[in-house]
Amino acid sequence: MRLIDANVENERLLDFITQKDSEIQYALEHKDRTILEETFLNYFNEQKTAYDVDKVVEQLRESKEIYPICGGALHVYAVRIDKAINAVKEGGIK
Repeated sequence: MRLIDANVENERLLDFITQKDSEIQYALEHKDRTILEETFLNYFNEQKTAYDVDKVVEQLRESKEIYPICGGALHVYAVRIDKAINAVKEGGIK
């Protein structure tokens, strides 16, 4: 699952329905759920993600810190939860 910008998508959805009017009407009249599912799944799959996933991941990688465990050779990479939350909230814009 991914986030889409609902404010932007409302108008685009109305445009999409207008463009696919006859296809949607046919599916409704013939109770063809497959056509409806394919039509709307295609629409949602084409939508942009509301934030740049690659930039969020980059920010999380840059925020990682190494914490030694029991002074041994094993190191754990960790990101503080507050930094992770900020990266997601900022949408990777930094």
